[in-house]
Order: sequence, then structure tokens, then C-alpha cells
Amino acid sequence: MSALENVLLPAVPDGEVDQRRDMAKDLLDLVGLGRRMRHRPAQLSGGERQRVAIARALILGTRVLVVDEPTASLDRASANRIISILKDTTNDGIAVLVASHDHELVRLSDTLTELI
Repeated sequence: MSALENVLLPAVPDGEVDQRRDMAKDLLDLVGLGRRMRHRPAQLSGGERQRVAIARALILGTRVLVVDEPTASLDRASANRIISILKDTTNDGIAVLVASHDHELVRLSDTLTELI
């Protein structure tokens, strides 16, 4: 599947693929992959695949988003973009639960639980 089809995957069970196509394109633009939406996973780097996963997680407008190491495999600029997206997501009233070793992301958390 292409990056766009991958982002649209959660919309398949409800038959909302066509209705969410523009949103999926916007989400790919948001994570910096608008120009790569037709690429397949083998043509994307690990960091790009990670960003596709973030876009896919946001496509249905969930109230709670759980992400594990969302900035892993990303360069600092891409990681900062994802951090900004997650922060904006919380500003939209969506709870974001993050497991991360990224100190920049952890620093911005409203609540922190540290496991040693």
C-alpha cells in the first residue's frame, strides 16, 4: 500500500475512505510527507514510516492518542515537527499518552510518570 492508502486504512471498516481522502493528504502534508504519499513502505525511511503511522493514528479524530516512541528514528527537525503536532493535538482537546526517551518531548509533557 502507498503512504496515502496506509493513512486511510482505519477508515476502511466504516466505508469512509473517500470522505477522508483529503484529510489523509492534509495529514501527510502536516507530517512532511505530502510529496511522498504515493510511495510504498519499502521506498520510505524508518523515520518516514514513523510519520505515516502518526498521520494514520490521527485520521479518525480519536479522543485519546497513545504513541510509543513517536520521535524514534527521526532526525531532530522531523522529531520537533512531530512534537509540535502532538502538542497541537492536545490543544484540540485530545489526550495524548506518550512513552518516550526523547527529552524534548518529555520536557513538554503536562504530566510525567517516570519508570526506572
